[in-house]
Amino acid sequence: MEPPNLQHLFLFTIGPVQSFIAQARKTQDLYAGSKILSELIKEAIDTIGRDDILFPYAYPQNTEQWDNTESLPNRLIAMVETDNIRVLGNLVEENVRKKWLEIARRPINDLLHQQIKNGEAVKFDIAGINQQLEEHLEIFWLFEPLTDYGTSYKNIEQNLGAIKNVRSFKQFTYNGIGERGRKCSLDGERNAYFFGAGTNPNYLKKWNPYAIEVKDGYFRVPKNEGLSAVSFAKRFYQKEKFPSTAKVALLHLWEEQEIKQVIEKNRNDFGNEFDEELLFEENINETYFKKHQISIERLAVASTYQKEMIRLAKNKDLKATKYYALLSFDGDNMGEWLSKAKNEQQHKDLSKLLMDFAQKAKIIVDKNGKTVYAGGDDFLGFVNLQYLFETIQKLKIIFDKEVNKRVAIENGTQDFTYSIAIIIAHYKTPLQKIVKLNQALLKETKETFSKNGKNGCGISFLKKSGFIGKVITKNDTIPVLQSMFDAIQQEVFNSRMVYPFAKTFALWKDNKFKQEELEIQIAILRTEFSRLLLKNVSKEKRASMNVLGKEMLDNLLIIEKNTIDFSNLTGAIQLLEGINAEI
Repeated sequence: MEPPNLQHLFLFTIGPVQSFIAQARKTQDLYAGSKILSELIKEAIDTIGRDDILFPYAYPQNTEQWDNTESLPNRLIAMVETDNIRVLGNLVEENVRKKWLEIARRPINDLLHQQIKNGEAVKFDIAGINQQLEEHLEIFWLFEPLTDYGTSYKNIEQNLGAIKNVRSFKQFTYNGIGERGRKCSLDGERNAYFFGAGTNPNYLKKWNPYAIEVKDGYFRVPKNEGLSAVSFAKRFYQKEKFPSTAKVALLHLWEEQEIKQVIEKNRNDFGNEFDEELLFEENINETYFKKHQISIERLAVASTYQKEMIRLAKNKDLKATKYYALLSFDGDNMGEWLSKAKNEQQHKDLSKLLMDFAQKAKIIVDKNGKTVYAGGDDFLGFVNLQYLFETIQKLKIIFDKEVNKRVAIENGTQDFTYSIAIIIAHYKTPLQKIVKLNQALLKETKETFSKNGKNGCGISFLKKSGFIGKVITKNDTIPVLQSMFDAIQQEVFNSRMVYPFAKTFALWKDNKFKQEELEIQIAILRTEFSRLLLKNVSKEKRASMNVLGKEMLDNLLIIEKNTIDFSNLTGAIQLLEGINAEI
């Protein structure tokens, strides 16, 4: 009789990701959610043993690579050998839950100790806070006996999907009433316990009798904002400051030493009260200062710093841009690729390629922005608008070099690719909205090219006053977008000349031409394009503009070929003009 097969694939996931990451009012919330997930997955990896982990790639412990791994996905796959799978699964889950409670209770305990130290009366609902924390995590795990590797992998992924479709929940029962009261400003689900100083008394007494008014300098919560125990733990997870959207929008000013010195003086002067929003004139008023618990006597000081920064920026022909880019990318057809792996080593090798790329992607983005998470096959980060095209081009180059060219898994002639989504937004637009729009754009981009290898790039510009432009194209056309953007910056190309051309182009693109006919039609288009381009140009510039006209039409034809329709192409022009107007 053959001994039983003790080898299993083990799939372990932590959620809810939406609550951990996407539910965020500040960039700090977004970043902390990612960091907490990474810590919890690290705990799971250490419980299982890193040698057994297939995804994400677990660098050897106490190495520079592992110490620098700040981001990990919310799931892992391991190959384990055990005769008691339930014991192992329960042990991993138990350790992860203990780690979460340790992380979550730390800032809450620090606040309570600080308030007691200051002699403040603390009315503490320990039962409610504990139940919020203890029932937050959604953990799923399952095992699959290892037979054929690809088949076992497909089975375990399908079974996980089936398990997640069965939704279960627990009712909050503490104090006999459960969750009745003013809800958390972040998650909108749980009772809020922690409120900013000066909050409406009804929030504190009538609706939330156990509410705590946060007055400590470090634990600053805006007036009338209320946080549940889970959201408070996330907001104050660690003291490391993640740049605000306002700072990301202004990062290009930090590169100028004189401007940087003025900003740093401002920061040092205001201390814990400082926020990069004070670098915009629109926020230097009594309403803003009262909301953020800043003495209105300091208005004049803030105004002086802001005006000096603007004066120096103008001298260097720089703008105090109010827009930033939220960039995400995600590996295409990951399940299909991994199901083609012949063995665990191929799976592990691909995981290492993705993790190495994530580390390099973080370095690229952090040069002109800040990474939220870089989990290998998925990424989220903020980028300063000045460096957007430079950043995404560098990411593509390093991905093709470090990942695609080295993937050993056979998948026909299909390249290993990723899709990108970029939302350009005003620093004051609610962050939750921008994150959701980014997720939706990434999904739309993948679906647009689902029958054509994916590998897409979607960019959308959301002005504070409303949407102004969107393009969904192939990643390969990013250099072409850069070339068109350069022409717009030189004021030789804009949407006003494209729209008349659109009528001719629309008639042309709906017809199917033979090769000879196509060449004639393109020549006609080039003539019409040049006529519009040269319409208001002096005789001295006509020769150089003719060359530019040929180049720009070639770029338009490339973009048109790689987009959905002509309106998408004109949307690209609007988008590029919008970026140019802001930098």
